[in-house]
Amino acid sequence: MSVQHKCVIIQRGSEFDTDIDKTDPQVTNPWKWIWMEHVVNGQKLGDSIRKIQKPGHAMCIICSKELKYGKRGRFSLVQHVQNPSHLSIVNMRKSNTVLPGQKQPESSTDTTYGIHPMLKKAAENPKSSIPEPRVSLIDRVSTAEATVLAFAAEKSLPYAVVPDLVSLSKSLAKDKQALDGISMDRTSASYKMTYGLGKTFQEECVEDLQTSFFSLNIDECTSETNLRVVSVLVCYYSDKDQKVVIKHLSSFAVTKVDSKTLYQELVRLFEELRLPWKNLVSILMDSCNVMRGSKGGLETLIRKKKHARCGW
Repeated sequence: MSVQHKCVIIQRGSEFDTDIDKTDPQVTNPWKWIWMEHVVNGQKLGDSIRKIQKPGHAMCIICSKELKYGKRGRFSLVQHVQNPSHLSIVNMRKSNTVLPGQKQPESSTDTTYGIHPMLKKAAENPKSSIPEPRVSLIDRVSTAEATVLAFAAEKSLPYAVVPDLVSLSKSLAKDKQALDGISMDRTSASYKMTYGLGKTFQEECVEDLQTSFFSLNIDECTSETNLRVVSVLVCYYSDKDQKVVIKHLSSFAVTKVDSKTLYQELVRLFEELRLPWKNLVSILMDSCNVMRGSKGGLETLIRKKKHARCGW
C-alpha cells in the first residue's frame, strides 16, 4: 500500500534501533539488519528498503510503499524488489531528467544504510545500484559557468581570460583519463615551464631562425621582485604556419641598464643560440639614448657588430 504519512526511518545504531528488540519480537519474523546486505538482481536490499518505526513494517523509498515482513521476513522484501512495478520505476529513473532549477529528489539512495556504525567510516562511498535521475543539461551548463566565474573571481582574473579558460577546459575534458592523472604544484609547474615547455618552444624557434630573416623587439622592465628584466621577442615569417609570427626568444636579468651591458647580453644570446647575424634585418626598441644613441646606443653597437660579421 502507498505511504500516506511521513514515516520515521530507523538508522542502525540510533536510539530507535534499540526499540526494535522490544517491538519486533511480537512478530513471527523480527527485523534483521543482515537482510540489507542481501543482493537481488544486482541490487542490495539496503539500496531501496528502509526500516520504519512500525513493528513488522519497512518502506521502499523507490516506490514509496510500506512493506509487511512480519510473517515471511526477508522473502517479503525480496518479492517486492522483484516485482515488475518496482523494476519499472527503477528503469524509469535511468531515463528521467530533473527539471531545470530543481534539486535531486529526496529519495536518493544511501549506499551505507544498514551497515554497522563502526564500519560506516571504512566504506568508501560505494556506488549505488539504483540509478539516479539525470540532472538537466541546462542545470549542468549553469553549474559549469558558475564554477568558471567563481574561479576567475577568486584568482582576480580579467574577464578577457574567461573565453580562453572555457576553451582550455573543453580541450582537457576530451581525455578524462589523462586529466585525472594530472598533478602539478607550484614548484613542478615552474620547473616544467622552464626546462620543458619553454625549452622546447625556444628550440623550435631557433630552428626556424636559421633559415628565416627576422626582426627583434627588445624592451626592459622591472619584475615583481624588483629585478631589471630584458625581454627579447622575435618576428619572422613561419613556413610551418604560413604567416608572420611573433614569439618570445629569451629573457634575462641585468644589474645595470646601459647600452654596453645590453649589447654584451645580446651578443651572448646570439652565440649561445647560434643565431645567424646575417638573418637579422631590423630591431624595434625605445627611443631613449641607451637604445638609439647615435654614438654609443645599443642599435649603433649592433650595427657595427653585424657589419663586422657580414658587411651590413
